[in-house]
Amino acid sequence: MKICDNVHQVRIDFNVTEDIKRYVYIYIIEGKHLYLIDSGVSGSERIIEDYLHDMNKNIRNIKGVFLTHSHPDHIGSAGKIKTISKSNIYAPYDEKDWIEDIHKQFKERPIPNFYGLLNESVKIDEYLKKDDIITLQEDIHLRVIDTSGHSKGSLSYLWMERNILFTGDAVPATGDISIFVDFKKSMDTLERLKSIDDINFCLPAWDRAYKKNEYKNVINSSIRLLNKINNEVRCLKGKTNDKDEIFENVCDNLNMSSFKNNPLFKKSVLSCMNEE
Repeated sequence: MKICDNVHQVRIDFNVTEDIKRYVYIYIIEGKHLYLIDSGVSGSERIIEDYLHDMNKNIRNIKGVFLTHSHPDHIGSAGKIKTISKSNIYAPYDEKDWIEDIHKQFKERPIPNFYGLLNESVKIDEYLKKDDIITLQEDIHLRVIDTSGHSKGSLSYLWMERNILFTGDAVPATGDISIFVDFKKSMDTLERLKSIDDINFCLPAWDRAYKKNEYKNVINSSIRLLNKINNEVRCLKGKTNDKDEIFENVCDNLNMSSFKNNPLFKKSVLSCMNEE
């Protein structure tokens, strides 16, 4: 789907298990060449190729893939796309270990169907850190923004000339599952993103595109959501130290019972126990 001139959104549907269906959005920046923000799960190159065909383009026109973080639904087809297109891979320095060695990632974050979603490591060509500015052409400069919290070193990318912000999974979607490894860093990230003025589009990976007049309301909703989870954990900590009991009660009390079987959400909730 075309979001605006020179920016396209492609939806990638996938299954974590037979019962858990998810999707992720990746984005195409169209300039003299093509650039991707994230790559979807393994096999997504076929969906991307089909979309590009309708643009009278193909994967070989891709010159750069910008990864927001290392999770399988974001890097799954990066290796295949790099092989086909000879494109450069840009990715967070702090997450290079999980991108360049997926077996290490699986050992430290074993999720169901991991190797179905991500079946090859990929070498990063340029390691990125906060405040880097990448020049792709004279009117496409991407500024790198630290948006850690969802993962150890998550990054977002701001197309400076157009004020278009690609946020990956940094902004939790209200009504959907919230995944984070560090509550405080997630909150710092949301405040940092909210402070960026004049955003024309906010383009997340797990929610629809948001226009200028919606952007800060979305951020505020996410802040309220994370605060609700954290406050509930803090209240329950005063009554019990049983982690399973705390998690169950958080899910029940916040009408999130449908997430009880998700181990990543459980880790997110329990990470709040470390907050003072």
